[in-house]
Amino acid sequence: MGQLERADELAVLVYWYLGDHWFGRRMPTDVEEVAALRTAAFNLSREVHAGSEPLALKARDIATAVLELYSPLCGADSYAKLKQASRAYEQARLQR
Repeated sequence: MGQLERADELAVLVYWYLGDHWFGRRMPTDVEEVAALRTAAFNLSREVHAGSEPLALKARDIATAVLELYSPLCGADSYAKLKQASRAYEQARLQR
């Protein structure tokens, strides 16, 4: 699986995660969902580097936001950062 496929996979996981928030659940209750989200974010953040394709760099922003959200560094704006990164990726993907 290439970088862009993994980027799309992460974007889909985040899309469903944000949907759970929309329906009033603050975090996915399924431990496996959370584990899949964190694993995808971690793997993508390790793989994408400065010379990567612009779309992959936008996906790395999603990964960074996910990892921040589930870390001790989580702040009041962490969820907003995730939404913003997700929207930016979606817009870049649609323009591709």
